[in-house]
Amino acid sequence: MKKTMHLLLALFACYLVLPVQASQYPGKPVRLVVPYPAGGTLDALARAIAPEVSKGLGQPVIVDNRPGASGIVGTGEVARAQPDGYTLLMVFDAHSTHALLNKNLPYDPVASFEPITLLIKTPMIIMASVDFGPNNLKELIAFAKANPGKVTYGSVGIGSSTHLNMALFESATGTRMVHVPYKGGAPAMQDLLGGHFNIMIGSPAFVKLGLSSNRIKLLGQVGSSRSPSFPDLPTGIEQGLSKDYEAVLWMGIAAPKGTPSAITQRWREEIARAVNNPDVAGKLKTAGLDVFLSSGEDFGKTIADDWKKWQKVVTDLNISLQ
Repeated sequence: MKKTMHLLLALFACYLVLPVQASQYPGKPVRLVVPYPAGGTLDALARAIAPEVSKGLGQPVIVDNRPGASGIVGTGEVARAQPDGYTLLMVFDAHSTHALLNKNLPYDPVASFEPITLLIKTPMIIMASVDFGPNNLKELIAFAKANPGKVTYGSVGIGSSTHLNMALFESATGTRMVHVPYKGGAPAMQDLLGGHFNIMIGSPAFVKLGLSSNRIKLLGQVGSSRSPSFPDLPTGIEQGLSKDYEAVLWMGIAAPKGTPSAITQRWREEIARAVNNPDVAGKLKTAGLDVFLSSGEDFGKTIADDWKKWQKVVTDLNISLQ
């Protein structure tokens, strides 16, 4: 009986401490984990917002790159962290496919995290080597149908969004192409510039990396609306694709499950203030990143819906992720 009473008192004390901690937050630097190497788009986003968020919080926000296993190492580290607001995670659309690629994933992409907000949401773009014949999506589809198995598309890896979105494109357009997977964006872009495969899908930020070479051309963007970064490039819908096909890149920020709502709300407020800062907004626009803020609930729905979508695509299209 005495042991039970001690346990109840300890639990009650925890409930009392959490609101106090949240009201005094932050009392020390915050670690913002990017589960990929430095230099990527997600890393650039984190480093663009961190200094301005630091000003609002009154404590340093330290961007900590924790790469490994395609993002799983760093993500798992945050999932195991204390839910106190001092270890947060940068995530993007690959977060929803991790469980498809690893049956022994040490966390649940949905249940292990407290979604804070979307930061970026932008239509992806299909680009081609300059030597490839078709000049738009309509011509690409016609060419692929006339030459089944002859068009090649690259990706940043098996099971990546660049792979699965093109597999879904094939299904939506009734075409059959050949997938050429790479281990990362840099080697894939290098071979696209060299004409070693025909087409690839990527974010506006990724596309901009190749445009300066004058060795790629843009066929169309495949979101429901045009990206502000490419206002003159028609969407797939404008070129006759079904409204049911859409390829969108998203990025956001999450916390370990159980992080107090007062802390996640504070972060939403500071992020909104940061992305409205002219200097930060300019950096994001230059990088081809379209700001799209959301509630935590809506961000959580995005993650869950993506997970269900890709699970269905892999099953329906019998895609091998090995």
